[in-house]
Amino acid sequence: MNNSNWKIDIIDEIKQLSANLSESQKKKYQLELLEKLINRIEQFSNKNCSKCEKHKENIENIINQIKNKSSKKEYDNNLKLILNHMKEDHGLYRVNEKQNELMPIGLSLGLALGAGLALSLCLVLSAAPLELGIPIGSGLGLVIGMTVSASIGSNMDRKNREEGKLI
Repeated sequence: MNNSNWKIDIIDEIKQLSANLSESQKKKYQLELLEKLINRIEQFSNKNCSKCEKHKENIENIINQIKNKSSKKEYDNNLKLILNHMKEDHGLYRVNEKQNELMPIGLSLGLALGAGLALSLCLVLSAAPLELGIPIGSGLGLVIGMTVSASIGSNMDRKNREEGKLI
């Protein structure tokens, strides 16, 4: 593909593909994300990033995989390579990436906090049975962990958005 018009040509191909795909297939192949990646790859390859220049070929492979309805696993692997490069070398993130990363950590810590809370409630209030304390403590812990991790993650995502660090 001609390197000077690479971005225009590849986005035209995506639009042609998009016209022939159902809405569920468009979501499955993440065409909106693909277009954003193409723009970022073009931006950084113009700034002499040799890896971005190589990822142009990966984008072309991804387009061919969509056309040929190839293995979704192969498609996902190529996409992951590009996303990892954007994250590690250029500090760019997907929308809500930090919130999604922190949520399981917050839930785990919240569950541990809740179990501790349940045990302490049972020990302090010796009248409260352990069977009652564990569900209450675990539920409270999960809510607290989820709330804290969601707020921290969304603040980090907002900061990335403000600094232009989103793909």
